Amino acid sequence: MANSNKFYVGVKKPKDMRKNLLESSKRIIENLKDYEEIRLIREEKSKKTAEFMEKLDEIFEIFSSLKEILPIKKESDVKEGTKKTKKARDKEKNIDLKNEEIVRLETDLAEIEARLNSM
Repeated sequence: MANSNKFYVGVKKPKDMRKNLLESSKRIIENLKDYEEIRLIREEKSKKTAEFMEKLDEIFEIFSSLKEILPIKKESDVKEGTKKTKKARDKEKNIDLKNEEIVRLETDLAEIEARLNSM
């Protein structure tokens, strides 16, 4: 004769317990569904990345063959004078932008100080 002692446990509010278990199961299933969607998106992303890398390699191959066909000037071939003038112009633009920024900040600071003094 096998040990057939059965124990029963009383559960308070069994309907609430069942409801909570079903809601938990529902949330778990929703999370699994979301996870599956994310997994599919990741797979698609990896496929697209691999495809992109293949296309990029193809572009580099075409570009290198194009370099062989067309003469492309190197930096050493470019005149020194045009380089310096372009650099000088860029430097002047940067200085002008910095000066404008400083003036704007000073006006903002003056407005804030005026508000503080009026309080």
